[in-house]
Amino acid sequence: MRAKRSSFIAAALALGGTISVLPGTARATPIDYIFGGTGTGSLGTTPFSGSFTVTEFGDTSAVVSSGFNFLNFVSSATFSAGTLSATLAGSNLVIDDVTAPGAIAFAQPALLDVEWLINPAFETYDLKSGFATTSGALSVAPEVFATMSGSLRFTEITSLSFTATTSGAVPEPASMLLFCSGLLGFALLTRRRRA
Repeated sequence: MRAKRSSFIAAALALGGTISVLPGTARATPIDYIFGGTGTGSLGTTPFSGSFTVTEFGDTSAVVSSGFNFLNFVSSATFSAGTLSATLAGSNLVIDDVTAPGAIAFAQPALLDVEWLINPAFETYDLKSGFATTSGALSVAPEVFATMSGSLRFTEITSLSFTATTSGAVPEPASMLLFCSGLLGFALLTRRRRA
């Protein structure tokens, strides 16, 4: 019995390894889009001054092309400045404008609030891979963003940079379905042999 269970587990692991390297298998890669800057403003009624970070947590499989833009509606976004931190409310979006001179932004589309960073390096970026820290010119006056802790108001942004980091790929639901089907097949085969 123990030998059969061990061979079943080994076969399942082998199948899982095979599925993970099948060519054309859809893979979702978690990606963090990080906007770091310096500026002044307030979160709710608490002022901040100096360094801040807006981090948007997304997935490369959610990136879509919209003509001259690449868009990713992220799963969550956070703001931090010193001891202040907040989760951005509602829908949050990263926009990569690939037309010259190239720009990238964090945005809340429902409020039409967007903060742009301009640099020609973004003309060839598609939001689907890591990106080294890049700074550039700012194109929009500071905006107000909704958070779970009140309004995030930027009074002034004096510098802004962008970085993207990715972690390990995660199988898409179709790959997981194929993997689970293989496990079910092995279970049925084992049961049939037993009978």
